Amino acid sequence: MSAHLTEEEIDRLQAGRVSPAQVAAIGKHLSSCEVCAARVSAFLDLPRMVSDVRIQLEADEGALAEVDEPVVEPVRRDRFRWVFAVAAALAIVSLLMLIFTLQRARTITKAPVPVIASDTTTAPPVGTQAPASYGRSEWDRWVADAVKTGRFEMPAMLAALRPPAAQLRGEGEGDDQALRPNGVVIHELRPRFHWKGQPGARYVVVLALDGEPVVESKELDQPAWQPPFDLKRGREYAWQVELTAGDRRTTYPRPPRPPARFRILDGKAAAEIDEARERFPNDPLLHAVLFARHGLTADAERSLAVYRKSGRAELADALLRSIRGWNQAGVPWGE
Repeated sequence: MSAHLTEEEIDRLQAGRVSPAQVAAIGKHLSSCEVCAARVSAFLDLPRMVSDVRIQLEADEGALAEVDEPVVEPVRRDRFRWVFAVAAALAIVSLLMLIFTLQRARTITKAPVPVIASDTTTAPPVGTQAPASYGRSEWDRWVADAVKTGRFEMPAMLAALRPPAAQLRGEGEGDDQALRPNGVVIHELRPRFHWKGQPGARYVVVLALDGEPVVESKELDQPAWQPPFDLKRGREYAWQVELTAGDRRTTYPRPPRPPARFRILDGKAAAEIDEARERFPNDPLLHAVLFARHGLTADAERSLAVYRKSGRAELADALLRSIRGWNQAGVPWGE
């Protein structure tokens, strides 16, 4: 992406001709570029786009009302593409809500965040003395900010990965939310997929990249699966499960809900985390800071649990609350 969004990119966003992965990239740019954020918020009509998505879902809901009935093989890919298109539209709406929130946050004077720790230096890592400097100015700054404010900012990529909460409620909610991974960034290149099973049921997993299925599992008798090859770093994937029990076939997530989605940590971020672990293996605060910045929520929480044992429980608890505060819809992160 260039220094600023082009008119063509804004036009594609307005027309909904972007994938969720592209929405995530645009969202990351807008979160740090006030010029483009102002242009996009001026060009796009948020209420109209929300209305368009609602109309699209209502119009197609009837066509998918019989989703529990057996579906012939050729329909599977068409249905996945339709649901992926709706997911892209919902991702755009989520992005626009994020843009407007950012814009409003820049114009409203906020109350100062209370300082949790009396000092602004890096807390001593478990078993070692804190370094005067990590040798990377951005690490020094990020850790100092975490200690001073007691909070982490939510990465834009996570907001783009998760659909509006309204699309995650309703019949079958528990089954849909049991899909893992979902709405998260993960480090593993061959993650294990899990979902809620049923006695005697058979399962088929369909994994897609950019709206196109890339692999379909063989028929499974256990609610778990692992892809037979490494997934691509920095890419966003979508997936769904087809469950067959007797003569009934059900798709999870249930349409019109979008497929489960996750992102593989990109190579640069993975190398940065590996460097921190190698150079500072006993510094859970630094690890938590990097995990949080790159959207690895479960890893950040585990590092904060270790950091808490170092005697900085107040700061660890505040940072943990800030991560859990990102999940305002109350929907499990799906790791």
